Amino acid sequence: MRTIGAAVDAHILTGETSLATFVRFQLRDGSFRTLTSHDQDITIDGLTYLSSVGYNPTGFTDRAEMAPNTLDLEGVLASIGLDRSEIVAGLWDDADYFIFETNFKSPVLDEIKQASGKVGGIQTVDDRFITELQRLNRPLNQETGDRISKRCRDVLGGPRCLLSLAPFRVHSTLTGVTDTRNFADTARTEADGFFEQARFRFTTGLNAGINGVITDATNANPVVITSVGHGLTTEMKTYLDEFTGDYVALNGTLIDTNLFSVTVIDDDTFSIPVDGTSFAAYAANGGRFSFGMIRGVKKFTQTGGLIEIDRPMPFTVANGDRYTTHRGCDRLANTCITVFLNMINFDGENDVPAEDEVRDFTF
Repeated sequence: MRTIGAAVDAHILTGETSLATFVRFQLRDGSFRTLTSHDQDITIDGLTYLSSVGYNPTGFTDRAEMAPNTLDLEGVLASIGLDRSEIVAGLWDDADYFIFETNFKSPVLDEIKQASGKVGGIQTVDDRFITELQRLNRPLNQETGDRISKRCRDVLGGPRCLLSLAPFRVHSTLTGVTDTRNFADTARTEADGFFEQARFRFTTGLNAGINGVITDATNANPVVITSVGHGLTTEMKTYLDEFTGDYVALNGTLIDTNLFSVTVIDDDTFSIPVDGTSFAAYAANGGRFSFGMIRGVKKFTQTGGLIEIDRPMPFTVANGDRYTTHRGCDRLANTCITVFLNMINFDGENDVPAEDEVRDFTF
């Protein structure tokens, strides 16, 4: 049961209410994005909640069960300061949200609390964004432990796989683009299917999110990186790659948990929590940072170097965009043995019979 103040209680009892809904998001960089269902902008405690024609918070119900709520925020993206590049850059990942109602004629912050929690997945549809709102009790709705599986439960290079992707990684440049899912790289000569089920990320171009060239890195603790006008904010997680020499240890693995959380020093430098005192002096060698969306490779064809990814990229893909991917893994034991020589870290139960094998067994 929600409790409300005496003033708003009396206002509701009049039967002619002037209540409006207010939605507040706090992004990972500490900034706010705000909305209101009222037809005018309203400022509460120094924060302005924006209104736009056509905005409507629809489909939200604070359900008693533990399933996540879905909130369809219908409105013009530019009117609330939301840019798709913020989603690509990860600023909305696990952002905090708070929804409340108040009398817009005499607004009080968080007066009638409706819901609060974390932002889950975001989908962009034309000029709308649809976001899944996870409540604070979401850990209670998650599975605990692992299910039995003949396939490895980890991803290649993941925390249980422990395989270094360095020998299997490719950095290359697109030579042809059909659409935001289908590209070509004529430099690729690998066999059909070689990259299928691998992870794929752009490191330059519009789909790389916030990205740039690294011109210097200190051999200190922590490592301080120089990239002019980097555009990062403290605690943002970024992906480093294309280093050589001692600094190859900083190269990412396309696994989200291995992204580096940065501490911004100034507009051109930031540090990462890595002890580089054993590294040799840095020589400018093309290191880059980026935080773009990860996709999976659905199909690879040797003839023409054709790459199809599992989902479209949010922005235009262009010839000359650089990307990184790696050899694919079907997560089967035989592949782990014959291709990656990593069966000791296979995270599955290869010898457990499948359901149809058990059903067909005759005593």
